Amino acid sequence: MGKWYEIARLPNPFQKNSEGSLVTADYTLNEDGTVGVHNAVVYKDGTNESVNGLGKASDPDNYPAQLEVTFVPSWLRWIPFVWGKYWVIGLDNEHYKWSVVGEPGKQYFWILAREPRLANSIFEQAKANATSMGYDLSNLIITGTIE
Repeated sequence: MGKWYEIARLPNPFQKNSEGSLVTADYTLNEDGTVGVHNAVVYKDGTNESVNGLGKASDPDNYPAQLEVTFVPSWLRWIPFVWGKYWVIGLDNEHYKWSVVGEPGKQYFWILAREPRLANSIFEQAKANATSMGYDLSNLIITGTIE
């Protein structure tokens, strides 16, 4: 939970024109066990956009790191295809400073960190792990700072 900064991602249709921008995701645990999601971007020109969504664990007992997330209005959330898979596939278990998120189709991928920068060694490790899982990172977009 808490605030995460996007360090890198694969291109996707819902994050166009955010290269070089400050992209964040804030996660909060709701009383009913769902996860509140607030995604925001501050563009290079200083303008910003944000969107609120909802996440829920599809099988919390067996796969607590596999969420389904939606950003549609609540009255449309009964439709199954408005929920996207959002799986934590890598995590700094010791300090909780970075995470890697993907989904089973391997079309969507993010590297997130607690700060808007990430050590190059961790960045390279995250990429190597994702590649070994079958992710094609040839079009990876860097949005944070790699040190």
